[in-house]
Amino acid sequence: DPGDRTVIGNTTPRYQYGFRLGAEWKGIDIDVFFQGVGKRHIWATGNMVLPGYYGAEANYAHTLDYWTPENTNAFYPRPMEYSQTTKWNYVPNDRYLLNAAYLRLKSLNIGYSLPQNILQKLLIQKARIYLNGENLFEFDKLGGVAIDPEIDWVKGSTANDSRSFGRSYPYRRTVSFGMQVEF
Repeated sequence: DPGDRTVIGNTTPRYQYGFRLGAEWKGIDIDVFFQGVGKRHIWATGNMVLPGYYGAEANYAHTLDYWTPENTNAFYPRPMEYSQTTKWNYVPNDRYLLNAAYLRLKSLNIGYSLPQNILQKLLIQKARIYLNGENLFEFDKLGGVAIDPEIDWVKGSTANDSRSFGRSYPYRRTVSFGMQVEF
């Protein structure tokens, strides 16, 4: 009955936000930038999310939570290969809709500027030692599903099909250090 259909989610990110915090004290400085989305849903496909979606591939550990007499509060109904006759178990519904809201630490920069009395002796205007990190961690509500919460359907896989959804290349986590010197 098409009359009882309802919207169960929206892949368009809502409530996008970002904030930066910074401080400096006695030559030590810190700058932190967070970015995230407050509300977003993804209907994901493929065996990263739905067990048995492509029968020739192994299941991921988080997809093994299926119903048994000992596990009656399971997330999935039963293990089976996705096919034309069994696909109705995973027709889009709110049970398998992923909450893609997240908060990500995009950058962290910690530095120390050497005192002027030391620099004057070395004929240096300014010297700063720093440690920088990018995409260090995120908080999300994906429940252990190993996909990037910023993923979209178009960029959702390394291949061009729905069965490999979620196998995108993640943002690089980068840590670097260095020294800035002005003469």
